[in-house]
Amino acid sequence: EATGTFSDLQQRLNRKSVSPKIQQQYPAFMRCYDALQINGEDLRSLPFAERRKHLEAFVKTLDPSRFDLSPLVAFRDWETLERLRQAPPHPIIEGVMLKRWDSPYLAGRPKGPWFKWKRDPHTIDAVLMYAQRGHGKRSSFYSDYTFGVWSGPEGSEELVPVGKAYFGFTDEELREIDKYVRDTRFMPGRAVKAFERHFQHQ
Repeated sequence: EATGTFSDLQQRLNRKSVSPKIQQQYPAFMRCYDALQINGEDLRSLPFAERRKHLEAFVKTLDPSRFDLSPLVAFRDWETLERLRQAPPHPIIEGVMLKRWDSPYLAGRPKGPWFKWKRDPHTIDAVLMYAQRGHGKRSSFYSDYTFGVWSGPEGSEELVPVGKAYFGFTDEELREIDKYVRDTRFMPGRAVKAFERHFQHQ
């Protein structure tokens, strides 16, 4: 079973029309995790156990080639869940989502009823290639970063972009990195003092 990435999904987003070629190359599929409303009925105040029953019944009415239901993960203890978190059935899975059976669907990010337990991040040595100003409250900071790695045979390596990062750091770390970017003049072939930060890859 083929599994796409968020980058694949982005090929379908923000388009006025999607050509048959794009539809074939990047077919859309939805995995259902929770339900806020079904057939006009507001389910947000119901506990997750009840919302799940409604969702299971609703998904059965949908085209299985386009929709499926997120499986529940059974575990006996935290050690079992830890193994499942670190070794998911597919490498694209970031971790596990824990929800209390009695939790309503609340707006924002309330602490307590839900907990997203991600896998420990992998680390690489990368080069900061570009730094761009952010948006909203971070519009005055260089907070959007593009990283690259050296690739190719020795003597003719090329710097290849491999990813972006624009969250996963605290405001204090952002100010530190922003100052570093402003104080450093980046030039081809010039070595600069290295710094280490951990980012969430997007």
